Amino acid sequence: MTLKSYFAESVESAVSLARLELGAEAMLMSSRRTGPENRHLGEYEVVFASIEAEPSFGRELSRAAGAPAPVVDRLASEVAELKRQLERTASIFHRAGGFPMSAAGVGPEFFRLFSWLMSLGLEPEIASNLLTAIRQSAEPAGDLLPLVREELRKLLIPYKASEGAAKPWVLALVGPPGAGKTTTLIKLAVSRGLALRKRVHLVSTDAQRVGGADQLRTYAAVLGVSFEAADGKAALTQTIESHRHCDLILIDTPGFDLRHRDLIQEGADALGAQPEIETHLVLSASARSETLRRLESAYEPFRAAKLVFTKLDEAEAYGTLINHALWSRKPISFLADGQSIPEDLQAASPGAIVDLVLGRVAEEVAAAAA
Repeated sequence: MTLKSYFAESVESAVSLARLELGAEAMLMSSRRTGPENRHLGEYEVVFASIEAEPSFGRELSRAAGAPAPVVDRLASEVAELKRQLERTASIFHRAGGFPMSAAGVGPEFFRLFSWLMSLGLEPEIASNLLTAIRQSAEPAGDLLPLVREELRKLLIPYKASEGAAKPWVLALVGPPGAGKTTTLIKLAVSRGLALRKRVHLVSTDAQRVGGADQLRTYAAVLGVSFEAADGKAALTQTIESHRHCDLILIDTPGFDLRHRDLIQEGADALGAQPEIETHLVLSASARSETLRRLESAYEPFRAAKLVFTKLDEAEAYGTLINHALWSRKPISFLADGQSIPEDLQAASPGAIVDLVLGRVAEEVAAAAA
């Protein structure tokens, strides 16, 4: 048996590197944050064991049991894979803390559910704490998925719109280039404005790019709503004051290069001059947790109190939404999963978010029980 360490910016990436070199038969022995002396190699270290295959094992078991060799070989392979999964799960539990493998009364259903949650992108600490809470509740029995769903729902902060609390409802979308701010803004204009027979005014503060406001101006003409380009704090204040007869004012902002902190601060100052503006940070659901946190920190000057996740149709798993919502301590307001206007936009309640994240797990549980 040979041990080898792999380093990367996430446990998943390190595991992928190991699998690529050693193959699916390699065994995960441990995973942890990299020590200071090796931090330059990557944020996380995983240790894998490479074990020589024993091709005679299946044949010997076949002769002993009197079963056909292909059948026994398949069973032996399944047993070996199950062993590796349990060892990987035990390692993750040990790293996450709070839900140790040796805990009394832990049944296999918890470990299976833990693995499912991890496959959906939930961070180990969140999955571990979640299952610990379930174990401490009133004797969970039978299907654990409803308990998981309820515990996750209680963790998320519900979104409370200022819509209806004041007139007009002024909402701004900020975020990185390509996140889908303009498309999401139009979806809001239709679903939250025109569909409800409300008066809508669109504003673009994109003075950074040549023709940056043209797309929104075109959309406004198609929808038959008013539009204005507002360059700077004074212009934005004036357009809001001039359109207080409207029910909904939607403000589109440019995506800033994260290196241009001065432009980010300038844009934030323009919105900050109007405390009535409800600012939402727009992020792609397909981005990794590390990227989302970096973007959140870069756009902190805007003091966005809500999150919008777009491009759900491009995401492989949705656990990242819960990871980031809990990390940022902010509610998710809207979810967008395509280009159709306005169909591909929905309000995000804790229940809807949890249903989205756990939907694939629910299907697997149902299939396993069939």
